[in-house]
Amino acid sequence: MKKVISIIVTIIVLVGIAILFAVRWNAWFAMPAEPQWNGETIDYHFYCFGEDSVPGFVKTDAEQPCWHDTLEPDTLHIILFGDIHNGITHSQLESIALRHPKIDCYAQLGDFFERCYPYYMQLTYREFSGTRFESLPILSTPGNHEYTKGWSKRLSSAWTSTFRHPSNGYKGAEGKTYYVDFQNLRFIAIDTNGFNQLSDLTRVNTWLKQAIKEAGDRFVIVMMHHPIRSQAKGRYNPILFPTFFKAIRGADVIFTGHDHLYARHKNVINTNASLKHYNAKHGQKTLHEPVYEVITVTNESLQVETCLFRDGSVYDSVKYTKQNSPVDKVTAKNHQ
Repeated sequence: MKKVISIIVTIIVLVGIAILFAVRWNAWFAMPAEPQWNGETIDYHFYCFGEDSVPGFVKTDAEQPCWHDTLEPDTLHIILFGDIHNGITHSQLESIALRHPKIDCYAQLGDFFERCYPYYMQLTYREFSGTRFESLPILSTPGNHEYTKGWSKRLSSAWTSTFRHPSNGYKGAEGKTYYVDFQNLRFIAIDTNGFNQLSDLTRVNTWLKQAIKEAGDRFVIVMMHHPIRSQAKGRYNPILFPTFFKAIRGADVIFTGHDHLYARHKNVINTNASLKHYNAKHGQKTLHEPVYEVITVTNESLQVETCLFRDGSVYDSVKYTKQNSPVDKVTAKNHQ
């Protein structure tokens, strides 16, 4: 009898593995062949806050570097893009720059490129070249499309050599998980792709709690590619929620992407700048249209305006102040 049960269990396991591979083979292994770039090669430099010199900013205090805006030190203006997938154009960037004459830097929360191949990076360089964004520093984090696929995921060397972020992340995640201090803001970026073992989850949890705690009286923004609570159908991640839901409680606002839709719940904002969209969960109020965020930070408040790519109109806005607890200090309006 035990032998029969053992055989049945073995068959069930093998069938399960076969089904899993049939369903997930494309997602794991089917990387498209790298296209060849036939145009003129464009040399483009992404300025990052891990460098000694960044346009528009001056760095003070060598032990605890803090970046100050040289023109308007008391106010910080950040444009944030969600998933792009090479879908942003030169004219769109020009339009955004015209609508918002004061931009200090910009952020991008993963899946910047369709794949992290030189071909797709050249496409991006071409669109950014000649715009105001060419000389603006960037805060970025890897998305799943910046990783290679296979038995184990690995961040493309093209990404790490392109984005020179600070090395103050937890051990093993330097340069892709990090924080940057401004006068009135600590901006935290987390790579949510590279968790290959349990110790990674423990380290990132401990590191994030400490990074938020040590931010002092600055506002805290956390940016990560994968959402903690997915708003899209069938995209729940059972690892991220227990890892982060307590650790991020001290943050003022959390930006996530990956789900290709816009939705806001309290201080968590899921955003998308690409043309690709996923269906929302039943009953969830979301927007299926490319948007970008305009973040304005002063000593007293942190305001986020979500604007439509097509005309720059404000779709949603929320303002955080220092008067109450992080979750409750929200005055918001929706412009649907």
